[in-house]
Amino acid sequence: MFSKVVTPSDVGKLNRLVIPKKDALKFFPLDPSKEVQGLILSFEDRTCKKWQFRYSYWKSSQSYVITKGWSRFVKEKKLKAGDTVSFGHRIGLTGDKLLFIDWKRHGTQTKDGMRVTLGLKPLNSPLMIPFMQYSLLPPLIMMPFMQSRANAPKQVRLFGVNLVSKE
Repeated sequence: MFSKVVTPSDVGKLNRLVIPKKDALKFFPLDPSKEVQGLILSFEDRTCKKWQFRYSYWKSSQSYVITKGWSRFVKEKKLKAGDTVSFGHRIGLTGDKLLFIDWKRHGTQTKDGMRVTLGLKPLNSPLMIPFMQYSLLPPLIMMPFMQSRANAPKQVRLFGVNLVSKE
C-alpha cells in the first residue's frame, strides 16, 4: 500500500505515527464526524505477530494518526528516526482485508558491504498468505553462481552418474 520514513516525533515521546493524508484517505478512509474515538486496526508483522493500533483523525492538527499500540511497536522493533515503516494488505480466504506492517532499518548495510533485504513477498497462491524472504547477499559481482557458464562443459546426471558432453 504505502511506506513512510519515520520522523523523530513518530518514534519519540508523542506516542503516535502521523499517516500522510493522501495515504490515509486512500487506504484507511475515516469519517471524522462518525468515528470520534477512531477505529482499531489489526495488523500482522513479518514474524506473524498481531498488532492492534487505534487510528483516528485529530481535528486540532488536521492529521490522521495511529496512537494506541504504536509506542509498543516502536519499542519492540527498536525503530529510530529514518527507519521505514510499510503497510500492506491482502484479501483473505473469506474475502476479508488482511493488513500487514513491516519495517526496515535506515541504511540496512553491514560494515563488510553485505546488503540486507527485508520485506513482504506475497506467495503466488490463491491463499494470498504473505511470507518473508530474508537474504544477506554480497554484491552481485562477488556471487560466483552469477558468472557466465558459457565455457563450462555440459553435463547431465542420470541414475547417479554425471555424463559430460564432449561438444
